Amino acid sequence: WSRPMWLAKSLIGACLLANTCLAFMPTGSNMLHLRSSGRFSSQCRASPRVPALKLSKGRTAGLRMTAVTPETFEFQAEVSRVMDIIINSLYSDKDVFLRELVSNAADACDKKRFLAITENKGSADNLEIRIQADKDQKKLIIEDSGVGMTKEELINNLGRIAQSGTKQFAEMLKAKEKNKGDSAANLIGQFGVGFYSGFLVANKMTVTSKGLNDEQGRSYRWESEAGSSYTISEVEGDSSIEGKSGTRIELTLREDAEEYLDDLKIKALVQRYSEFINFPIKVFTTKTTYEQVDDEEANKDLKEGEAPKKKTIPVTKQEWEVQNKQQPLWMRPPSQVTAEQYEEFYKSTFKAFDKPLTLSHFSLEGQVEFRALLYVPSMLPFELGSNMFDENAGNMRLYVKRVFINDKFTE
Repeated sequence: WSRPMWLAKSLIGACLLANTCLAFMPTGSNMLHLRSSGRFSSQCRASPRVPALKLSKGRTAGLRMTAVTPETFEFQAEVSRVMDIIINSLYSDKDVFLRELVSNAADACDKKRFLAITENKGSADNLEIRIQADKDQKKLIIEDSGVGMTKEELINNLGRIAQSGTKQFAEMLKAKEKNKGDSAANLIGQFGVGFYSGFLVANKMTVTSKGLNDEQGRSYRWESEAGSSYTISEVEGDSSIEGKSGTRIELTLREDAEEYLDDLKIKALVQRYSEFINFPIKVFTTKTTYEQVDDEEANKDLKEGEAPKKKTIPVTKQEWEVQNKQQPLWMRPPSQVTAEQYEEFYKSTFKAFDKPLTLSHFSLEGQVEFRALLYVPSMLPFELGSNMFDENAGNMRLYVKRVFINDKFTE
């Protein structure tokens, strides 16, 4: 292909829809990020606010807590309907559950930071999100140190949905199913029902939360198996939540979802969907390194003057590893970004070895406000080299509020 032809292919246009949060980032060929104005950003949330809690240094067993006799509540009819829609319509796109729950955790941290600044409630220090797999109990645990929820907030946030929103969600889902180019998974965050995507991979969800607004510092546990009801109980002596607030979500995984117990799988999903979240996302990982030590058996017959013989042994190490160290340059004013930073971001984001031929970093204000960063590569990107006309090459990515949404565009 001639250079002008693939350069033209690289410069993909973007269309802004009214009252829609958009952020575009092409892969390999170019890059464009768009951010909506705050006027309607709440309509594009990645899920209900399921705030969060902290892990205890990688340990999930032996937490000291006693649950008081639980109260049983019936789900609002709309909730049961939405859960049924999500579980049956999005089964082929199960990965989306982690995007939604991490986005919830980020919301909780963001709200806690806001309250700390504006109302002097709590502390904005050490806000983070942690993810850990418990392979023995087949559980995936997602925690954050955010604002948390009181008993009333658990009922309102996890047991109810606005009826009008449910109807609109169902109608738009049908429209998505008719248009195979669109992903139904993109709707769940927009309508604030992303929390229920956890049931795509879990038979049971358990949410333990300590709300910042609970003056007595009580913790409550919400549990459901995706039926018509859920239970809430006070947890006495809860040591799973450090600090004044937070939320811990435990997913008891289905047999066909045990792949999510693999920390490599979890890290890949975090880096794909949540790389630009502005709170540290830590994954509890197991690493194997190799060290050389003296070979005692071989050195038994060591003669005088001979160097001790060595052997290589595997050493297993477990630690928390931050997955989102990359900062979104498009959020900063162009005057505050150096040429070196632009180049480093280009190479690390697109796994490229060439330098960008040129770039454009700008912002526009109007009915829809956005910031954009557009790269044109100096070499033919791999995706375009494989098939210049492949519409599913993923040469553009859509981000909403720093969260990856889609990279398949047909128009």
